[in-house]
Amino acid sequence: MVTRRECDEDADVFMGVFAGYAYLNLSITRVIAIRTPGMSMMDADAPFLGSEDRAPPHSRSWRDTNLLATFRGVRHAWGILSTNFLPGLDDAVEEIATWRAGLKPVEASSDEELIDAVTEMLPMVGRIFALHLAITGGTGIGLDVLRRTTRNRRGPAIDLMALLGGLGEVASAAPAAALWELGRLARADVAVVGLFEEGLTGLDDRLRADVRTTKFVEAFDAFLDQHGARGPNEWEMGCDVWGTDPDLALALVDRMRLASEDHDPSDRGARRTIEREEAVVVARRSVRPGFRWLFDRGLRCAVSRIRGRERCKTLLVEAIHEGRLRLQELGQRLAGRHFGVADDDLFYVTLDEIESYLAGPSGYAQAVAERRAIRDRLTELEPPFCFEGRIPPVDEWAPASGRTRPAPQEVGSLLTGTPGSSGVARGRARVVLDP
Repeated sequence: MVTRRECDEDADVFMGVFAGYAYLNLSITRVIAIRTPGMSMMDADAPFLGSEDRAPPHSRSWRDTNLLATFRGVRHAWGILSTNFLPGLDDAVEEIATWRAGLKPVEASSDEELIDAVTEMLPMVGRIFALHLAITGGTGIGLDVLRRTTRNRRGPAIDLMALLGGLGEVASAAPAAALWELGRLARADVAVVGLFEEGLTGLDDRLRADVRTTKFVEAFDAFLDQHGARGPNEWEMGCDVWGTDPDLALALVDRMRLASEDHDPSDRGARRTIEREEAVVVARRSVRPGFRWLFDRGLRCAVSRIRGRERCKTLLVEAIHEGRLRLQELGQRLAGRHFGVADDDLFYVTLDEIESYLAGPSGYAQAVAERRAIRDRLTELEPPFCFEGRIPPVDEWAPASGRTRPAPQEVGSLLTGTPGSSGVARGRARVVLDP
């Protein structure tokens, strides 16, 4: 839907990084909406803005309409709908598996080998991330077809997410099931329960020091071996994940051990599968007979690409984790050799500077300190949610601590918005005012 000429700029027209934050170019998605038959501007904005009208209106141009781009986009969409095959994904799986198998153990690698592994990984991950985006885009095509084929039916609107719940064979669901089993194991062991009840601080060390908890520790280590790449900010090599900070995972196990048996993700998944199958039957029956074949294609497209998207994401974060482990190891080595160098100083050095930095980290002390101060300063500020033209100078950003508090709501008030996860949950609700 976007022409080569429109993409022929010095910078990425789809997104950019400003003051350390990644921003999407909403104008691109709006132009795509204009060029897509039957798609509205609201459809384009909804995934990014939800129900909030926090972006400026689109500045229309005569260039927004492009019949050739529309034709090519529709042709591409039909190609996506016509196949379940995800070109390149199996090759990507094999490529990363081969690369990981050829890596030397972290502890046995020299400094140069640690850096070489990271520099080999970066272009590979960048290329496969493009595949990830293509698969994700295909998911949107399937969802759009489902939305269109069910839009003009009589009766209440179809919940599209109900058609995609309980799919099974989704890679991102595996850690949740494994965490649940760890929670059950912890719940059944009096010694483990006692250590959890003492608090989460230093819990991993206390569990490993107690001879009574060997069974749980062995199971937990097996979990970290398989899922250690997952965690908050798992895309970022400079951030800890479960494998580098086990207490992050233990905090989740702590919640799991307190949950009742009806929270078992396997049972819930089975129920969601039944609900999905029933929802598909109801939705398909409501579609006009002449369009049911299109509904089937849209559903097949969305299902296959949701699975493919999560498989590709898991593949990528595991490769990124290999880089994270090596950079953390290198940072620890440098901190041990050079006075005044911190373990994470390495993450404030650019790739172009790394060779010089390894030769003399002390020479970068001032640059690292300045960059760390900039990052610390940015964490205290609230970045603009959106901007038009040039981003406001950082000096004009509001402090994060000064966020506008929403007015208190009366009992019985209805909160509206876009749900992050559909379904019904039972338990204590907490409203987070300041993340």
